[in-house]
Amino acid sequence: MEEAAEDFRNDAMLYELCVPDAEALCADVETGEGRVQQCLRDKRAQLSWDCQEELFRQEVENADDLRLSVTLFRVCLNDKKKFCKDVKPGNAHAKDCLEENRNEAGFSEDCKTELEKMMERRAQDYRLDPELRSLCMEDVEEVCGYEKESLDSIAGYDGRVVNCLMDYRDEILRPDCKARVENLIALAAEDIRFNVPLADACYEDRQSLCAHILPGSAGVIRCLQDGREQLSYECRATLFDTEVRNAESIDFQYPLKKACKAEIDEFCHDVPHGNARVIKCLEDNVDKASMGSNCKSEVKRFETRENEDYRLNYRLSVSCEVEIDLHCADACGSGMGEACGGQVLRCLSDKRDDIKDDTCKNEVDYFIGMEVTDFRNDVLLAEACRGDVQQFCDGVEPGDGRVLACLRDNQESLSKPCDLETRNLEEKQNNNFNANPILKRVCKEERTSYCKNVRVGRARVIRCLQENMSRSEFGEACKNELTRRLFRKTVDYRLDPGVHKKCSQEVEEGVCQAAKAEADGENAAVLRCLVTNFDSLSDDCQGEVARSTRTALWAYREEHPFTSACDADVDKLCLNGKPVSFYNYGTIGRCLAKNAPVSAEDGGEQPETPLGDACAQLVRVGAPPSSSKSFATQITIAGLVAKMERATGLTRGTLATRPIRGKGRSLTLSGWMALVGMFSLVVVMLGGAYLAYRKARYGDSGLNFGYTMVVKSQPPPGV
Repeated sequence: MEEAAEDFRNDAMLYELCVPDAEALCADVETGEGRVQQCLRDKRAQLSWDCQEELFRQEVENADDLRLSVTLFRVCLNDKKKFCKDVKPGNAHAKDCLEENRNEAGFSEDCKTELEKMMERRAQDYRLDPELRSLCMEDVEEVCGYEKESLDSIAGYDGRVVNCLMDYRDEILRPDCKARVENLIALAAEDIRFNVPLADACYEDRQSLCAHILPGSAGVIRCLQDGREQLSYECRATLFDTEVRNAESIDFQYPLKKACKAEIDEFCHDVPHGNARVIKCLEDNVDKASMGSNCKSEVKRFETRENEDYRLNYRLSVSCEVEIDLHCADACGSGMGEACGGQVLRCLSDKRDDIKDDTCKNEVDYFIGMEVTDFRNDVLLAEACRGDVQQFCDGVEPGDGRVLACLRDNQESLSKPCDLETRNLEEKQNNNFNANPILKRVCKEERTSYCKNVRVGRARVIRCLQENMSRSEFGEACKNELTRRLFRKTVDYRLDPGVHKKCSQEVEEGVCQAAKAEADGENAAVLRCLVTNFDSLSDDCQGEVARSTRTALWAYREEHPFTSACDADVDKLCLNGKPVSFYNYGTIGRCLAKNAPVSAEDGGEQPETPLGDACAQLVRVGAPPSSSKSFATQITIAGLVAKMERATGLTRGTLATRPIRGKGRSLTLSGWMALVGMFSLVVVMLGGAYLAYRKARYGDSGLNFGYTMVVKSQPPPGV
């Protein structure tokens, strides 16, 4: 075979069928060293069909052994001795070794050039890859049989079988075959020449935009990504499809893997590749001091890109496939090549509480965490606030939530689209402690000390921290950040998850509909309305309004839009000539509660109070009730009947009166009748059950209790 590879005249069949073509097209080419075969391959399109078939047959046979690839063997002989001296030819082992070392220092350019020509040719037809052909024989038949059958007996050029295996690698059953396919994906991610569909779709774009970029090191692919908006539709769509496929593994992200080689060894050495696990590990450690600047830059670039479309976020797209169909099916078209521009990610984060799958919910939380850490990870917010960032935050370094904090400091001056986007993100932050990078950092010790076992979500951790702010050892930095956030929540009710959710009926359609329209819910108008109409609110809404009011009074600050009605009373009754800042958290609230009115008994007059009417109402709503009284109220008959009222869907007040602070509930006439009826029903049911038991046990009516009746009579005469 070596002789046939050297001189085509030594391959009888090839010589017989190709000699006319060789005489016509390669007459001036000297025979030997495979020169005639190479000339024929260079002019393949002009050859007869029979000659093409024989030429391809020899090419497939020679692909298995480096020595049979005459030109490659000649230019790479020294590199073979230097890098692969212990690797024996055959089964493509020597070729694989040269491939793995082609980027090493000291590897000759001539060998590398010839080797990459061979790799490019191999990517076009799987039959020229002996390792793939051997390892994937059965999987090709089962997964890509149609593509295989559509091949001609001459060389292919579109890589259809290889591309099919890449697209459907999850259906490949044999581990060795899957590993080989993943190796080919990694090579295609490194060099566009080994990605046949992308190279073909972007041929003209490469010439116009990236002609100055040498192939290799993902340079051309990076150039196309940077010029995405200028690409033709076919190139842009194929590039997007490639990015979706490559999102699964660090091995398919050549620039990222290369830039982060040391960081992967340091932080992620025990993390398995695949399922984007190493990528997530790098993202989790991106702010570590030992993270190199090049690696950090690549990680940030990857984060920004993956958050532009949910399909580029491998973990989220896989975990949330069902939830996307349930909640966000209309958010974006599902056609490959069509980017969603963050619409599905926004839908998932908006409907986070409706997601049932915990894995999906965790991935959505992780995305929200990236949003609030770096505004660029929210493509919709970044676009809406582009001008605002340049105007107000041009010198602020992105990361750790700094740009978002800057935008909020300039909230009143933001453009309308940017204002809406920042408020939307702020609502999400108030639901989740982990979505607050600054709060998470400054409250790390307090979280561990007081709220270690509190589950993240629904503002539980933030609420726990607020409830412990009055402790003497509570850190000032954490307290200040919580107070700042508390101010925002009591100014805009939408930033308080509990009030926003539990009072939606009252705000959207009920007593505070007009207040919502006032300053679009700003200036605490909605919360003031809810306090004023407290007695008409639903029980759930009452509980949330009372909590929010109590927290605002405990963290009292002067001229606050929500608690300003108490400013004069605080100055008169609680300050004693000292500034508000002199007093600890909760001191002002306790002072106001001490001066609050006590509920009058029925028929009595309301006792006088030193507080103004508006402040007295705030304190009445927000003054914390006695825990023991609250518990006792819950276990009274009236409290139990009220729960029954809610469970059966009856109108509030049908069976029990609304709770009166300081007195609790009382039963209505209907409530007493319902209670008597239920008691009678229970007695009848218990009696019936007992009689049934007696019947089964003694076989009678159950009324004689198992006694045998004895009848006494007179003895007969003479006895």
